[in-house]
Amino acid sequence: MPVATATAAARDADRCLLVTVGGGRFAVPTRTVLAVSELPPVSALPFSPPWLRGLARAAGGVVAVIDLARLLTLGSSPDALPARAASDEEGVRETMIVVRASDAELDAGLAVRGIARLVTLSGMPGRPLATGELDAWRTVLIAGLVPDPTGADRSPVAVLDVDRLLRDARRELDA
Repeated sequence: MPVATATAAARDADRCLLVTVGGGRFAVPTRTVLAVSELPPVSALPFSPPWLRGLARAAGGVVAVIDLARLLTLGSSPDALPARAASDEEGVRETMIVVRASDAELDAGLAVRGIARLVTLSGMPGRPLATGELDAWRTVLIAGLVPDPTGADRSPVAVLDVDRLLRDARRELDA
């Protein structure tokens, strides 16, 4: 492989959508992303878990819409997030990031507040979490931590393990 192609491939592997969820910063690897759009109308599903918003049309089909903030804080205090999300503010649009597992068997829409930024992160998937680090979050869904590209003085960015996130959500729905 020519050097220029290898460098471009490495850069693409480190590209992510950077989102803020409940005050934490998370990276969604672009290799898992099918589409990004404003959150379309969602049809609620009765008796579903609190993190499942419902179903919506996206990326040429219908996807389950996961409220990423509620999924990542599952098991934390009920006061940690109100009915929608901690950053629920008037005028803040919700974005849907449609992601697909690496085996292409599962996909879903991740509902997040605000707009996702495209960034290149060094050292993906990052270093493992230390004991007690990110206690407020469902850490099994985190692949690793990388330095925040906007400044060394900021907390590290948590890289989402999209495959595990989709598999765990599916397993919980099937139970």
